[in-house]
Amino acid sequence: MTDTGSIPTVLLASSSPRRRELMSLAGVEIVLGPVEIEEAAHPEEGPRALVTRLARTKLERAVRASSAGDVALAADTVVADGDQILGKPADREAAIEMLLRLAGRWHQVLTSLAVHDRRSQRTVQSVAVSSVRMREYARGEIEAYVDSGSPFDKAGGYGIQDEGLNPVDLDAFGDCFTNVMGLPLCHLGHALQRLEFPVPVDLNAVCQSFGAHQVVVEDVMARGDS
Repeated sequence: MTDTGSIPTVLLASSSPRRRELMSLAGVEIVLGPVEIEEAAHPEEGPRALVTRLARTKLERAVRASSAGDVALAADTVVADGDQILGKPADREAAIEMLLRLAGRWHQVLTSLAVHDRRSQRTVQSVAVSSVRMREYARGEIEAYVDSGSPFDKAGGYGIQDEGLNPVDLDAFGDCFTNVMGLPLCHLGHALQRLEFPVPVDLNAVCQSFGAHQVVVEDVMARGDS
């Protein structure tokens, strides 16, 4: 465990620059410990089950691989168009196809957070779900956005924060903005509160500063590990 005095330390099992950026708002020390796993869905596995399994698997591997941090955090995000799971596009044509498919329509973004407290050996996990409507954008806009390289590390091929496309109809958006970015700070605040982990920042307030939204926290796992 890292000794940083009064500043708590979080092992972040992710290489995502967006998750790193959002975690920097929490007032904690961050230690990066990304892990690589196979992210393909199992047969008959829906979006909620997939993100839950992947976040849990990332967390377990990160905890085994590194002793850093007072708390370990892993997350996984997918875009769901009905029952169809849209992950990160494999190439230019896949990215264009995803964005054309989503244009002017509603879909859901699901992120599962898994958080492990090394002190108590307790783990909590939850799933955030946001409904998103995309604006009507032209194919030329999509192609320019894809050629910028931005879509390729993002589920669904877009980032809600990406000004190069501004893909989301924000006038119709009323859910958690940071969830769509890949790390719902409101859910993180809830998890750390459940673990009685001291954080110097009100994460619910930080989350809401990105835009007014409805938040429902659904715990999918809370356990004490031996």
